[in-house]
Amino acid sequence: MAKRQETSGCWLLCTPTAESIPALRYVSEWGVERIVCIAPGAGGVPDLDLGAAGEAVLDAVQRSARSSAPDIVPWTPLAVALGQVRRADRTLIVLDESRETPFLVETCRDLPAGRTALLVGPRSGFPASDRQVLGASGLAPRHVTLGPRLFSPEAAACAAVALVQHLSET
Repeated sequence: MAKRQETSGCWLLCTPTAESIPALRYVSEWGVERIVCIAPGAGGVPDLDLGAAGEAVLDAVQRSARSSAPDIVPWTPLAVALGQVRRADRTLIVLDESRETPFLVETCRDLPAGRTALLVGPRSGFPASDRQVLGASGLAPRHVTLGPRLFSPEAAACAAVALVQHLSET
């Protein structure tokens, strides 16, 4: 298979669990540049074997003929991850099903290629403490939805990464 021209990928900020490994594989195939594992604000680190996740990501990269693997940044507080997004001058897109927000495809048609970061919340939604951190981040996040259905964080991440990559490359 011939290698295709790669563009810079979006960043994915999420709280992965053991169930997330297939989703991390898929988003790696679609060209995500960095996966930032957000440490939950309340409680311990989710059940995720970062070694197994890294192996799955490398396998996906090889199968998809990518020239490089995404960075996997282990358990990072949300405030620190948002600071990295701000310093990298990326547009923050927040999947937010808890309030009425515009559809991702309507809001993100003008995204610069490789200059986005996508924040996917936990299964139960963003807690108030995360909303406070988002508000204090100094970023102007674009809160979006994927549509009328509620998705698991894994399905939402896959769909959103595919859409963001497509919208920023066309």
